[in-house]
Amino acid sequence: MAIATITKDPEAVEVYGIDWTKHVISGDAIATSQWTAPTGIAIADQSFAGLTAKVKVSGGTRAQSYLVTNRITTTPGAETLELSLLVMVGDK
Repeated sequence: MAIATITKDPEAVEVYGIDWTKHVISGDAIATSQWTAPTGIAIADQSFAGLTAKVKVSGGTRAQSYLVTNRITTTPGAETLELSLLVMVGDK
C-alpha cells in the first residue's frame, strides 16, 4: 500500500521517511528495516531510529513512477509490516 506520493527530480538525491507510530502495536519498536526499489531508481542509504525508517533515493527516469517499499519487523511483538512510497520522477 502506498501511503504517500512524492515528486522527485531525476538528478536529485533525496531522503524520505515513514513514521510507523500509527501502524505498530503500542510499546513496540522497529527491530529491522529494509527498503527495496525496482530497477531504474536507486537506494543510496537507509536507516531507522525509534519508529521512523528513512531512505535516501537517487536517479529515476523522468515521467516514470516507482514503488519504494519499507519492510520492518518489530520487537517485542514480532510483527512484519510493509508500507510503500510512490515516487514520481519529474520536475518539482
